Amino acid sequence: MNKGSSCCEEPFFVILTSPNPIADPLDVAPSMNNLFPGFVSYAHKPAAILIMACLLLFQIPLSAGAQTLRICSYNLQDKPVNSSDDADIRNIINGIGDLVVLGSSRNIDLLAFQEGPENPNTYFFLEADFEIVYGGNFEFTFATADPAGCRTGFVYNADKLVLLDSTSIDNMGFTHRPCVATFQPVGGGDADIFTVISIHLKAGSNTSDFNQREFEADQLASVVSGLPTGRPVIFAGDLNLKGSDEDAWLGLTTAGVTETVNTPIGLRSANWNNNIAFHPFHTQDATGANGGMDDRFDLLLISPECYDDHGFEYVKESLAVFGNNGTHSLDGSVATGNAVSSSVENSLIGISDHLPVIADFDWGVFRTSADEPFSSFSSDSFTIRQSGPVTSGAAANEVQVEGTSNGGFASFGVVDFDLSGIVQTGTFSTRVDDVLLAFEQVNQSFTRDGPVGIYIASPAASNVTINSSVQFQSGNNGLACVPASLSVGAELITTYPSVHHFPSGSDLPDGTLDRIALPRDTLRAYVNNGMNFGSNVRLILVPVHPATAATYAGESNTSFNGPFLSGMFDSDSGRKPHRQSPIPVRGGSVFDK
Repeated sequence: MNKGSSCCEEPFFVILTSPNPIADPLDVAPSMNNLFPGFVSYAHKPAAILIMACLLLFQIPLSAGAQTLRICSYNLQDKPVNSSDDADIRNIINGIGDLVVLGSSRNIDLLAFQEGPENPNTYFFLEADFEIVYGGNFEFTFATADPAGCRTGFVYNADKLVLLDSTSIDNMGFTHRPCVATFQPVGGGDADIFTVISIHLKAGSNTSDFNQREFEADQLASVVSGLPTGRPVIFAGDLNLKGSDEDAWLGLTTAGVTETVNTPIGLRSANWNNNIAFHPFHTQDATGANGGMDDRFDLLLISPECYDDHGFEYVKESLAVFGNNGTHSLDGSVATGNAVSSSVENSLIGISDHLPVIADFDWGVFRTSADEPFSSFSSDSFTIRQSGPVTSGAAANEVQVEGTSNGGFASFGVVDFDLSGIVQTGTFSTRVDDVLLAFEQVNQSFTRDGPVGIYIASPAASNVTINSSVQFQSGNNGLACVPASLSVGAELITTYPSVHHFPSGSDLPDGTLDRIALPRDTLRAYVNNGMNFGSNVRLILVPVHPATAATYAGESNTSFNGPFLSGMFDSDSGRKPHRQSPIPVRGGSVFDK
């Protein structure tokens, strides 16, 4: 398609064929099903090149030829329409280009936009904004304008991507017409070709709005079924969902779609609206004028072909909401936080009440998977308050993670794993994949939903003795609440919504199992090292938000299972590892049910 052309202003109809399932980018590793039937986890992906030497030392293979693209979804709210808007757009995309994710910053290579202006000439200015900030050659394509005068579409780096096809879905009853575009990376093969659908589902909270969203989600599943079998697919857009408890979400899962946040497995059906657990993942309202930051409308969802270790692949844990690092006030504007500079905050507020969502994707990937399971209960666990480790009462047998709103009970958790003895004598683990952390909830009257950050301690900090000198740092949340003796060199593995209550507010049953994927290559290297050399693997759990109050069974709990680590590995001889079989059970609960 020529630069500046519209994608199919003529009516379009999709022929229905067999379904091509779509699933979550952050959640699937089929090789783990033999450990926990029915669960989903992360597949192995390459991390930042900065840690490649460490991974090669532990013989964890990467795809040497893989290259990375950054994809962004953004509701532009009918902008840019003037030079002031263009200045704000340039400020925002410059900020996204500077954003460090998994140790690397990179420019946007593909923007999927929603609520773009009706005037086609506007996109020449939008394209120029990208070229001014990033250099190179950018082009655009868009769908037919909807009755309200809005468009979905794409701006892409033509030096890195070739547009193979672009189609406007005009005759399937969508409120806002999706734009379906297929791209091939420059220099990529057939396995690297991918399709992105820019989506804007019906807004509103009336019954008719919910029904229309459900209808549109079903139609999207039909659109995907008409694509070539094996094609990687991305849904990018403003879905206007209040949560995964909407019927529209069920319609999306008809195509295999699930969440893109590392939500504890089994607790994915949740209302995201005004839910503090999803605070770091909210994307709307950035301005604060229409209810504030309390909705997670904007999502990037992917098909199974994006995590099959071949061709076009999602980079695990690269999903980020630009302008939201969890420091803003719930229901406030982004200006109440410190995720970006005040200048970028003003630009975000000036352009839209939505925030951009980004994720990175590799292409040219080919990788095999590890095939030996391992598992281990924690060797020790601690709740650390301002006075030091808790040694008596319920908290002594729990891992409690509480933010500063909980006063003197504010705490972070420490969980240690001794992985020596897993690999048989005479063998050597050559790689580790699909690491999974499991907790059993022990809910108290003070337990509250909220985001929890999981860090891997540095090798030096993993051997620090936990005693009275290790204390919660008063007035701080996040890693800042951890003393320097433990936090130095610590690396964030994941942030996940700790959900302890039904949408009605009642407690989930004690023993509810949270299974959390730990996808970072640094963690895999430490686990690999621990299995081979008997070194301690230490995880640090911190409250991301002041209101967080997560409560889990600790290592010494006699009623429920303590923290549990599992995954897959390869050994140099192919002999089977030592396994805990059957898995120890406390209180009638098991981890592989």
